[in-house]
Amino acid sequence: MVAKYKEEDVLNTRLTWNEKSDDLDNILFKQNGFSVKRLSVESQINGAQSKIDANALVGLGTTLLNDRQSNQNFYSLLLPSQACFCGSHAVAMAVDNKSKTIYYHDSHGEDMRKEMKDFLGMLLPEYEISINHSKQQEDVINPLVSEENDNSCVLLTKYNLRDMWYKINGQEDKICDYSSLEARKDAWNKLKNIQKEEIVNAVETKKSGFKIGIKKTPSKEELNAIKEAEKTDFQYRMYNEPNYKDLLQGAVTKSKI
Repeated sequence: MVAKYKEEDVLNTRLTWNEKSDDLDNILFKQNGFSVKRLSVESQINGAQSKIDANALVGLGTTLLNDRQSNQNFYSLLLPSQACFCGSHAVAMAVDNKSKTIYYHDSHGEDMRKEMKDFLGMLLPEYEISINHSKQQEDVINPLVSEENDNSCVLLTKYNLRDMWYKINGQEDKICDYSSLEARKDAWNKLKNIQKEEIVNAVETKKSGFKIGIKKTPSKEELNAIKEAEKTDFQYRMYNEPNYKDLLQGAVTKSKI
């Protein structure tokens, strides 16, 4: 039997954790008796860019309202990156419907996006929003320009959701609040003994749990395109719209339909 994961991959903060890899989910979530929903809170502008707009908020709001019959719900949210015009960023959010508390943690230590916070305040006005501002990884540099990014947000989101489960269920002593490297070391200890399944007379198609980011240096034309994009759609913020409050109210109304 061959080991499914390589230590140098798991510990390399430049490698992106594949969201589809479920081995760690089984250990962190299922063995503790809870599950996590993956939810995109972004609308596509084009093939590379996305934004949080009213439609993206409706998707979030509909899911939260439909899930209220459960006491606890845990979400891995995919948001547009605030550091570059392309790419997405994973954050952790949990909702305790019993205590009416929403827990949120962005591994960059950022506050909840203003659009989301304002929207949730209107959708669930009786709920308190509790934000963990602990910074667990370095700020992102444009991934089309730099090879040095710490691509651990998906992994950190998994650990932060487990920490939220501990907190909600009165096990604060088990909370780790790992840095990206600490999370990767713990993940390696949990995954190192997992063996790769043998496939007989078949072609293996399952993707690796990791993927390598772009290494090729962009051309001058590509760099110019990046700069132009950053001046336009990348600057979009829903709260700058003149009818911002109306857009929020419309998203709340559609979420309740």
